[in-house]
Amino acid sequence: MAMKITGLWHHKNGFWYWSRMREGKKITVALGTKDRHEAFEKAVAMLKSPPVLLTADTLEKEIDLFAADKVAKGQFSRFSGPEKKRTVLRFAKWHGLHLPIKSVTQSQIEKYIEDLRTVQHCKPSTVLGYVMAIRSFFSWLVEKKKLLSNPCEHIDLGERNYGAKGNGMHPDEPPLYCEEDLRDAFLSEWRTIPEDVMDKATAWMIGFVVHAGFEGGMRKNEIIEARPDWFFIRGQNSLRICKTDSFTPKGKKPRDIPMTDVFAAFMKEFFPRHSGKWCIAPNVVRGASKYRYDFNRPFNIYVDYVAKKRSTNLLWFSAHVMRHTFGSLLAKAGISLYKISKWLGDSPKVVNDHYAHLQGGDEAINKLHSPRLPAHPCALASVSAEKAASKKNFRKAALPLDGED
Repeated sequence: MAMKITGLWHHKNGFWYWSRMREGKKITVALGTKDRHEAFEKAVAMLKSPPVLLTADTLEKEIDLFAADKVAKGQFSRFSGPEKKRTVLRFAKWHGLHLPIKSVTQSQIEKYIEDLRTVQHCKPSTVLGYVMAIRSFFSWLVEKKKLLSNPCEHIDLGERNYGAKGNGMHPDEPPLYCEEDLRDAFLSEWRTIPEDVMDKATAWMIGFVVHAGFEGGMRKNEIIEARPDWFFIRGQNSLRICKTDSFTPKGKKPRDIPMTDVFAAFMKEFFPRHSGKWCIAPNVVRGASKYRYDFNRPFNIYVDYVAKKRSTNLLWFSAHVMRHTFGSLLAKAGISLYKISKWLGDSPKVVNDHYAHLQGGDEAINKLHSPRLPAHPCALASVSAEKAASKKNFRKAALPLDGED
């Protein structure tokens, strides 16, 4: 006789099982599978098992205590604390907020990682950040003696370097940047974006964002905090990033950047349309969040628009890639790495680690010899065929005639 299961249901990324009620709330369990047959077998096993007695140690409650404790000890800042909490809550909602902390296993976390990669299409660096936050949460539970072991402890993601090299990728990989044609598409397509995709005011804001990133190498928060009086310093095509009442630049020192003709022309168009304290979102004041205003949502809409128009994949693209593009294209053009470091506001070592490989090839070593000096004999092998032929003809003409000494 076939067994009937009530409470088994499919939602979003797999099957869930509503096993019982507790204190007026549905207790649901993520079965961790998209296969109907496997989900049925798991639900039957749970139905035959004794009921789970929930304690106060649910994921939801412990996540609140975790974030509060870390912030109080200074291990998380007022910005990173809420972000870590949101990250762990995202996993808890996937697993089951009201389930006990002991219900989480390594295999379930691995399935969550696979979901992040294949269903939510998160970047490798994003997946790593999420799992590190979850690992930190379970380490805290072990420290508080609420768990015997950390279910994340033996999960290997392949560590990635967030430092100078790699841009959150493998340390040996160079930072991502756009070639000139893709950069130019980003600098122009916002003008033609349809109003049913983005209204004109937002399009002009995105225009400022992409020009500040690609043409000025500005960091995300520098773009957000940019003031009108930073531009056209002393009437010149230059920009100065400096301290304000809501912002302190990295290194706590002002930074001067010459404006390209492209950037200057855009700003002369932009300012007549602008009024307010800040260049973007002028009416939004700083609150408790990391950024005074976050342009991620319209920016991602614009990136998707450009990707569809060019029939290309831009899942790798981010606001920081614009800054890397600024440095990379300058390095490829042969600009001094010291100058680039000044314009980017990074140390010469960091800029050398990022961009030195983009400068001239090994043939640049021939600049050791001044062009005013005669060519070294060993360099004759590299002359063009035409020059070689002319030298040969010259030598023949110089040979003595028959019968001459």
